[in-house]
Amino acid sequence: MSNITNALTAEGREDLARPRRKPKTARIKAKRQILDEASTLLLGASVILSSPQRFARRAFALNGRGRSVAVDDPSAARFCLAGALLRAEHDLHDTPMSLRTDEADDVDDLLRPVLPESAPPRLDLAMHLLAPAAGWELQKLGVRICVVEADPEEKITTDLHRPLLLGLHPKAHFSHCKNAIAVALRMAIWLSEDEERIDRAIHDEALS
Repeated sequence: MSNITNALTAEGREDLARPRRKPKTARIKAKRQILDEASTLLLGASVILSSPQRFARRAFALNGRGRSVAVDDPSAARFCLAGALLRAEHDLHDTPMSLRTDEADDVDDLLRPVLPESAPPRLDLAMHLLAPAAGWELQKLGVRICVVEADPEEKITTDLHRPLLLGLHPKAHFSHCKNAIAVALRMAIWLSEDEERIDRAIHDEALS
């Protein structure tokens, strides 16, 4: 649905400057609404991670006793970066979010989809904005990110797992997650300033 990475690269920006057909008003209006809703989710995640005490490491969500629970569990009190975004979707739209980290092996989270198959376009876009922002925070911590070609049936870590990787990094702190959300919000603002950017960043399939 999203084409955020291309839109944010130098080549992508140059491509956006080239003359293109005028976007249809109705399509752009619908895509702008998705972008606005994604921005609201990112703001919601920032509110959820309002203090270091609300930040969880190595788990989507933890309750007050430090036990792993589902993201939408009423007892959830602390969240990782990705978990905070998923919880914002639940809190704002009452969307079920049953993802939880298996206490036996939290690394398994890196081999599972970050988003449920039924994820609404706003959540998909918000995670696609958050992923590169988390990647830049990881690079600050010395993590080298490589893109590889993989077998379609092979389970590997994807771009969308970068918020999870940030939570797993031993040197990552609450501030790194807040920085990632702030950068993702700035990217959303940058997209909102130009209709062509919106049109290219959000695929038409998201409107169906």
